Amino acid sequence: MTSSFDLSLVMTAHRHVHLAEAIGSVRAQRTGCRFEVVVVVDALGEPGLEGYASELCADLPNARVVAYSGGTAGRVRNRGFSLAASDWVAYLDGDDALRVDAIEVMWQAHLRCPRAGILCSGMQRVTQAGEAIPLPESLTYAPPAWLYYEDPDVRGVPTYMNQFMVIRRDIWSRYPFYEHTNGEDIDFILHALLAGEFLKVPEPLYCYRDTPDSFSKQSFRDSDICTQRYRSGYYAQLFESTDSEYLWQNFGPTLLQRGGGR
Repeated sequence: MTSSFDLSLVMTAHRHVHLAEAIGSVRAQRTGCRFEVVVVVDALGEPGLEGYASELCADLPNARVVAYSGGTAGRVRNRGFSLAASDWVAYLDGDDALRVDAIEVMWQAHLRCPRAGILCSGMQRVTQAGEAIPLPESLTYAPPAWLYYEDPDVRGVPTYMNQFMVIRRDIWSRYPFYEHTNGEDIDFILHALLAGEFLKVPEPLYCYRDTPDSFSKQSFRDSDICTQRYRSGYYAQLFESTDSEYLWQNFGPTLLQRGGGR
């Protein structure tokens, strides 16, 4: 794909609350990376959301707002990825925010390690009021060995694969986000570990708003896809059928430490 942009940032919006802060964090980015912004408004979300998003983006360079009847995080996010004009795509949920240098840090990591097909940063959890929750130990490079066999939520530990990701578009094309329940982000990353080189950037570049009534926590009759697949042993079978040495080389300790730029 030929594009004048280095990166496409997809933002999904289901509600009004915190959307101004999310878009403000994009406007505040300090980076030499040429990026566009694609805001996908869930037409099944709150009324008036498309107009509100358009007002917030009026002075945001290289931004466009589109409406799409989604209903799940995966469906709306996939729509944004399909509209992206560049080969590299990142995403931001409309109630979260980016650290002011988030795009620059991730883009520089990509330039230092161009063979990584997916880059993932750490995140800072914040409350509804914006107060920081102590950083989890998930800023380490590699996940624990049990991650593929047991749901981190069951153990009560923070996820080791966090929120701000820069993804090569062809990897997403081969395995888009699951569209029928939530849990699509962790499910995507687990499959991405099998799809290509994976680089963890251990900095909290993404502010995740941890609230009990957020869109990502909505309930589904059969639970989210990630929990379903942990319960059925799907992930265990997936990783047991793959060479374990390849997996650990894929994730880390870090591609940069073993000559990722070659």
